Amino acid sequence: MSALDLRRRSVRGSRDLGLDGVDLDDEERGRAVSSWRGRMVSEYVSARVFAALGRAQSVCGLLE
Repeated sequence: MSALDLRRRSVRGSRDLGLDGVDLDDEERGRAVSSWRGRMVSEYVSARVFAALGRAQSVCGLLE
């Protein structure tokens, strides 16, 4: 499975997310980060599921 690794880019790039006017305290920020991580895990799992479905369809000849 191929992967897109953005870690080096994020370290070199700006960390400004363009959220002017959004003031989060530490607790709110923690909840937002936790929620984001949960969504990213779900996206990763979904990608694996759809990749497996694609392979299964190919084996069955459904993608021809």
